[in-house]
Amino acid sequence: MVLEKQVSQLKEVWGKVPKVLVGCPEHNKKDYSIERWAERVKELDYPDYEVLVADNSEDQDHIKIWEQLGIKAAWTGHQDTARERLTQSREYLRKYALANGFDFFFDLESDIIPPKDIIYQLLKWGKKVVGGWYYIGLPNFARPCLSRVFMELDNPDLKLTLYEYMAKHQLMKVFMGSMGVLMIHRDVLEQVPFYYIPVMYRMDDTFYFIELDRRGIDVYIDTDLLVAHFTGDWRKVEDF
Repeated sequence: MVLEKQVSQLKEVWGKVPKVLVGCPEHNKKDYSIERWAERVKELDYPDYEVLVADNSEDQDHIKIWEQLGIKAAWTGHQDTARERLTQSREYLRKYALANGFDFFFDLESDIIPPKDIIYQLLKWGKKVVGGWYYIGLPNFARPCLSRVFMELDNPDLKLTLYEYMAKHQLMKVFMGSMGVLMIHRDVLEQVPFYYIPVMYRMDDTFYFIELDRRGIDVYIDTDLLVAHFTGDWRKVEDF
């Protein structure tokens, strides 16, 4: 439960309690986890947030499943590839957040189950781009979905492995974070859209972090916030 002192802390950091859009780009291939996700987002412990699913399933009526779960959803159209679908849905959420006066867009994908107080835990740092993290990859080759920041050669921490560095620092600056559990301030949303480059075999999140780095916008993760990621078998997805 977010206590009065935590609300006061947010007001001290941000000048108010920020209004947060919890947005989810969604496709019916992830239906295996949506009931658990819907249950969790409705019980997030934060005083001012809204949940919106940007559904890019081929069947426009798929949003009715979300409505039955008590979650607001909008169909954002269907595209041939996952890259197109994700980019289109995240762009919809970015524009919705800006048009409706939200201070933050919290990208929370539907196979991610965070702690109930995650919004507060991320906002308390006073950073404009900050997230938790999760593992990606096959069970026998799982790795953190993030990339360490490039550091000066004379920095002794350079010799540490990723896990050693994470164990030493709770707030860690990274080059690429975990987009599926990322908090983005409206100042950043106004500057950086979601996009991808068709000739390069990368998803929209890769290009987003590259663009943030190009613009000198720092990205952080809270190493304590390892969240559950109920990923499917991406070997079966052939439309990237």
